[in-house]
Amino acid sequence: MSASTGISEVRIRDTQPRDADLKDIQKYIGDAQEANQNDPQAIFDIYVYEESSATSKMDKFVTLGSFKNVQGTKLADVRGMLNNENGLSPKLQGLPFCNKVGAVANEDLPFTEYIKSLDRGGSKSKEDNKNSGDQGYSTIVPGKDVPVEGSQTYAVYFKSRAVTVGMDDVTKEFLKEKLDLGLRKAQISTADKPDILSSSYDHKSFMAGVSKAEVVYFPPYNQDDLGLH
Repeated sequence: MSASTGISEVRIRDTQPRDADLKDIQKYIGDAQEANQNDPQAIFDIYVYEESSATSKMDKFVTLGSFKNVQGTKLADVRGMLNNENGLSPKLQGLPFCNKVGAVANEDLPFTEYIKSLDRGGSKSKEDNKNSGDQGYSTIVPGKDVPVEGSQTYAVYFKSRAVTVGMDDVTKEFLKEKLDLGLRKAQISTADKPDILSSSYDHKSFMAGVSKAEVVYFPPYNQDDLGLH
């Protein structure tokens, strides 16, 4: 056996998973599944922030399994997990994360920093809390060594895209000028042109006149008068 052949065989053997590796992977998967079922859950309430009304409305809520799943994550990771659980409806796909007042957050922002910044830049009035869904959400992600007794509920916000449904002042003025011009043309046309339906047509002009001559009646003829016999 040549040296090159021996090296190839060694590389092939090295790339094949060992039984010990497979057991470790299976144990990891089993532990993760058990944790998702038995650990305190990470529940996400998903809100949509409407810039036009400066209010937020809850779209849906979803669980991401064990709270450990959100430890050490960024917003991009949270988005991926929400997508995997069908947590984002089609209208939310691609919308940016934001806080309660609509300030957009970067996808690289750690999730722990995001939940701390939800109230940043806003007031704390009762009306604001009512509109923004302030219901005592968790503002921390428990660490690995911190005992957790109950589920952790988090709020995340997505900023809707503004939709322009009205007209700006320039467009309104342009349309107003066009309408005024059309009305002026219609008034001029009515004043200067005769009505095409009011013509000099007189039905009597096309009727036959009554003759004043005396009507002459001829007596009836027979065969003797015509000499036909």
